[in-house]
Amino acid sequence: LVEVASRIGRAVRGDGKVCRLGGDEFAVLLRPDAARPPKTVAGAILAELRRPIVYAGTPLSIGASLGMSRAGAHEVSLPVL
Repeated sequence: LVEVASRIGRAVRGDGKVCRLGGDEFAVLLRPDAARPPKTVAGAILAELRRPIVYAGTPLSIGASLGMSRAGAHEVSLPVL
């Protein structure tokens, strides 16, 4: 999980924040002024996760599924803590 979180963070860079929801689930919150569009960030995340993780000399493959949602103009914004 630590390596997966690190890879997602590298893919997101300064365009948003990575949050662990629990278990093996993560959420990525993109900034409204992100330099890259969401599909580009999602592609970067998948590219990072396609590379095997080597653990104790054994390459491990990771599977991932991604979904996207966009807040509209009438959505409520919450302050970031």
